Amino acid sequence: MDSSASAIDAKVTVLGIAKKTAQFPRMSGAMAFTPGQLGAFDLDVAVDARAMATRDKAIGDQLKGPNFLDVAHHPVVSFSGQRMTMTGATTAQVSGQLTARGTTRPAMMSITFATPPAEVTGREPVRITARTTIDRRQFGMNGYSGLVGKDVTITINARMVPD
Repeated sequence: MDSSASAIDAKVTVLGIAKKTAQFPRMSGAMAFTPGQLGAFDLDVAVDARAMATRDKAIGDQLKGPNFLDVAHHPVVSFSGQRMTMTGATTAQVSGQLTARGTTRPAMMSITFATPPAEVTGREPVRITARTTIDRRQFGMNGYSGLVGKDVTITINARMVPD
């Protein structure tokens, strides 16, 4: 993953009306697939949750704290996808495991490729947008349940470059 040309963010609804976004500027990742065998697919992405940024420092500190990500004990959030099912020429579903706050749960990422994967030669960069929505409570993030929505939408915009 070309981290200088990639971005990861998480969005949640606050008070049922406003969306708040956190960015994760430090990330790493890799993707591997063979155009003729798209089902055999690997996508691994890890973010340094300690580097999370928000527009409001107080909110950022809360999100890094023990009621949410607890970055002191769990500094990395990761997704590992192993199986891809194409849903269109440039869209797919990737099943895998999301780990946050020391808890691993199944997750499904919806992926859009900028170039159809069947046309990729493996010599050029590949751009993807991947999105999933999780219930933060399933990962032990129970803080401010009356104010902060349970659903968190995670979006990965990545530029993957060949080795």
